[in-house]
Amino acid sequence: MTSTSPQAPAIDAWHEALSRVRALADVAPDPRMLVDDPRRAERLTLRGSRLTVDCTRHAIGEDGLAALGDLLAAADVAGARDAMLRAEPVNATESRAAMHVQLRAAALTGARPQAVVSGALPAAPAAFAQEAATTLARMGAIAEEIRAGKRLGATGEPIRAVVHVGIGGSGLGPELLVRALAGFAHPDLAVRFVANVDPDATRDGLAGLNPAQTLVVIASKSWTTQETSVNAQSVFDWMRAAGLDGEALSAHRVAVTARADLAAADGYPPEAILPFDASIGGRYSVWSAVGLPVAVAIGHDRFVDLLAGAHAMDAHFATAPWPRNLPMLLGALDIWNRLRGATTLGVVPYASRLARLPAYLQQLVMESNGKGVTRQGEPAELAAAPVVWGEPGTDAQHSFFQLLHQGLQAQPLELLAVLPSGTRDARGRDALLLAHCIAQSAALLRGRDAATITADLVADGMSPEAAAAAAVHRVHPGGRAHTLTTLDGLDAATLGELLALFEHRTFVAAAIARINPFDQFGVELGKRIAKGVERALAGDGDALAQLDAGQRALAKRIRERLGDVPGGG
Repeated sequence: MTSTSPQAPAIDAWHEALSRVRALADVAPDPRMLVDDPRRAERLTLRGSRLTVDCTRHAIGEDGLAALGDLLAAADVAGARDAMLRAEPVNATESRAAMHVQLRAAALTGARPQAVVSGALPAAPAAFAQEAATTLARMGAIAEEIRAGKRLGATGEPIRAVVHVGIGGSGLGPELLVRALAGFAHPDLAVRFVANVDPDATRDGLAGLNPAQTLVVIASKSWTTQETSVNAQSVFDWMRAAGLDGEALSAHRVAVTARADLAAADGYPPEAILPFDASIGGRYSVWSAVGLPVAVAIGHDRFVDLLAGAHAMDAHFATAPWPRNLPMLLGALDIWNRLRGATTLGVVPYASRLARLPAYLQQLVMESNGKGVTRQGEPAELAAAPVVWGEPGTDAQHSFFQLLHQGLQAQPLELLAVLPSGTRDARGRDALLLAHCIAQSAALLRGRDAATITADLVADGMSPEAAAAAAVHRVHPGGRAHTLTTLDGLDAATLGELLALFEHRTFVAAAIARINPFDQFGVELGKRIAKGVERALAGDGDALAQLDAGQRALAKRIRERLGDVPGGG
C-alpha cells in the first residue's frame, strides 16, 4: 500500500503499534515476579455483574499493557465495536450486520424492560426489534405450554420430550446450556439433541422416547444444511413408523430458521415456524428461537435471565473504558499470547455441567477468527484464533495436565470455577473441587525448582546425590500463563454473561488482527466436495474420476460394505 492511500496513515500506525507490542512480548516478564503486586492485582482483576476475571497470571507488565492499549487504538477496536452496535454491515463479505447484541436487547425490552441498561446501546431497527420480541414471546408460550403438560400431540397425549435437530451453531449452544443448567430442568421432560449425521446419533437421541409425546425442533438458519435435513427426515421416519404422518406429523414439529419461506414451502404452517433474522450468525443463534429447547428445559423466565446476563455484558463492553473493559482486556491478552508463540488455548471448567463449553468455544473462536485474510482482502499478519481444546477439571488433571506443567509447549489456559451455592456436599466434594482449581493455578504459576525439591527429598531421608538426580525429573518450570474466572453460580444469568464475554473477546481479537469474524467460508469447501464424493459412493463414474487413486480405492471398499458392489468387483 502506497503512502498516498487514504488508509496508509492508519495502517502505518497499526504496524508501528504492533511492532512495539511484538518487541515487548519477546522480553515479557515472568508472571511469578508480578502476581503479588497489589497494584497489579487491582488493575488486572476485573469484576462483571456475576463473574470475576483474574488476569494477573499473564506475562505482561505495565509497559506491555500500555502498548496493547495503543494497539487497540491503532486498530480502532472501539470504532469497530460501535459500528457493530449501530447495525452497520460489519460482515462485509456477506453485506450483513451482526445483530446478536441488538437481538438480546430487543427481546429483553419486550420481556423484561427493567433489565435493559438505558442508553448503553443504540436502538435496534423497529422491524427487527418487533420480530425479536414477538418470537421470544412465542417461544415462551410454547415452552410454558409444554412444561405445564398442556401442549398435546396428534393422539391427545401431552408432549413430554423435545428432540432438537441442528448442527454447529444451531446445536452447540442449546446443548451446552441445557446441560449446564440441568439443575433447573423440568423433572418430567426430556430434551435431546441430534446433530451428527452418524445414524447412531439419531438412534441415541430417540432412544426410549414415545413418538406420540415428542416435539421435533428443526433448527437450520439456511434451511439447506444437509446433515440437519437428512437427520430430520430420519426422525420423521421414526414418527411415521408409529403412525404419525400427514397432519398428525405436523402437530409434532417446529421449524426454527432465517428462511421461513423455505420452511413454509416444506409444509410448515406459520404457527409452526419460529423465525430469526439472517443477521444472526449461527454461532450466536442460541439467543434466538434456536434457544427453544433451553426455554423448554429451564422455563421462559430463566431464558429471559440468560438474555439479561448477556445484555449486562453487552452494556459493559459498550461503555467500560480500557483497561477496565473485560472483553477488551481479554481479547488483547489473547493477541499478546499469540505474539508470545502460543498456538492453543486450553479451557478447563471446574464444573462437570460445563463439559460442552470447550466444544462451544471451539466453534465460536475458530470459526470466527480462523482466517488468513484481512477485511481488506490482504494477507493477515496476525493469527487471531488459537486452537481451542479442553475438558472439565478434575478429570483433566489426570490426562493432559502433565504436559501443561512439565512439557516444552507452554500454552495459555482458561480455568473456570463456580462458587458454591451454600448447600455443602456431604463428602465435601464441592470444596475439594475448588481446592484443586486453586492448587492447579498455583502450581502452573509458581512451579517448583530443583533446589526446593532436592531439599525436600533429603529431608525425607534420600542422600543428597540421589536427591539431586531425582529432582531433575520433578522440576515444574512454572510461569504458565492462565486466566482464572470465578462464576457467582451456575445459573442462567451468569452463563449469559460468560458467553457474551467470550463472544466480545473473540470480536476484539478479530478487530485487532483486522479480520472479519462473522463469515465462515472455510466451512463450505468440504461440504461442496462431499456432494461429489456422495455421488461417487452411489456409483457415479464421473464423480469417481474426480477422486485420487487412494480415494477411489476407499470408495470401492465403502460401496462393497454397503452392498452396492459385489465383493472384488
